[in-house]
Amino acid sequence: MASNQLVMACDAPELALLEEGTASFDGLEIEIQRVHPRQRHRTMAQSLAYDICEYSLVDYLHGFEQGLPFTAIPIFPHRVFRHRDIWVSKKSGVDEPKQLAGKRIGIQSWVNTAGVWQRGLLQQEYSLELTSIEWVREIQEEKHGPVWARFSRKPEGQSLDQMLATGEIAAMMLPRPPELLPDEIQGVRRLFADYVTVEQEYRARTGLFPIMHVMVIKNDLLGAHPGIGKLISHAVQAALDGFLERRRSTNGKSVLWPALSWSEQEKSLGPYPWPAGVEANRKELKALIAYAFNQGIVSRRISPEELFQFKGRPLGEIS
Repeated sequence: MASNQLVMACDAPELALLEEGTASFDGLEIEIQRVHPRQRHRTMAQSLAYDICEYSLVDYLHGFEQGLPFTAIPIFPHRVFRHRDIWVSKKSGVDEPKQLAGKRIGIQSWVNTAGVWQRGLLQQEYSLELTSIEWVREIQEEKHGPVWARFSRKPEGQSLDQMLATGEIAAMMLPRPPELLPDEIQGVRRLFADYVTVEQEYRARTGLFPIMHVMVIKNDLLGAHPGIGKLISHAVQAALDGFLERRRSTNGKSVLWPALSWSEQEKSLGPYPWPAGVEANRKELKALIAYAFNQGIVSRRISPEELFQFKGRPLGEIS
C-alpha cells in the first residue's frame, strides 16, 4: 500500500510495545498517539480522527445497528474486572449489593462499557432490580437509555464524587476510583472491600474476563487495502503478546491486581487470558451483548461474528 503514515490512537498499558516503537507493522508507517479514552472514543465517533483506534466495545455495539464508518477487528487490548469500581457512601447504610435497591447511583453514562458490565453483574449475580434505581448521570448531554430506567441529572458545578462523599447518592459506578480530597475519601468505601477475592471468584464461577475495548479500523482504509485488517490484527496482538510475555518472564506485578505477582495472577486467569479472535472470546462477547440488549443499548442479540465483518467478510482472524 502507499507509504502515507497512518495514525493509531490507544492507551492500554498492555499495548506499551506499540508506544515504544518495538512492534512491527510489516512496512506500514503508523504513528502511535496516546489519547485518554473518553477523548479518544468521542473524537473517533465524531470526526473519524484516527485510522486505527482502541475503542469502547459498548460504544461500538451501540452504533453498530445504525452503521459506523469504521469496523472492529477481534483484538481486545483492554480488559478488567469491574467489581472494584463500585463505590458506596458510608452514610448510605449499604453493606451488600441487594441493599442498592431503590437507591440513587451515579454513573458516567448509560452507554459505557464498564457500566454495562457492572449493571449486568449486579443484576445477574446479586438479583438487583435495575428498574428500582435512580441513575444519576455524569454526562449531561446523553439522551440514550431504556424507557424503564429512571434518570436524573447531576447538578451543575458538583461532581458525582462529591455527591458520593456527602451521601447525596448512595453509590457510584465509574470506570475509575473516586477523585476526592483525603478528608472526603474517608466517607466512601468499595462495595466489595476484598475486591481481589470477589473478582477471582467471579472468574472461577463464570469463566468471564470482561472486555472493555476493541480495535477498529476506518472503513475507507479497509476498502482500499483489503489485507490491512489481518496485518493490523497480527501486529497489535503481537505487541500485546510481547508485553504479557515480558511480564511473565520477569514475574512482574499483575496488571490487574498490583499487590500480586504475575504468577499469582495466573492462578486465577491462567497463562493466556488475552486471546485474539471471535471464538476464543465468545463467552465474553455473548455476555456483554446480552447485557446490552437487556439494558436497552442494542435492539437485538447481535451474533459475535457480525461485529467483525466488512462487506460480508470476516476481519482480522489470526490463524
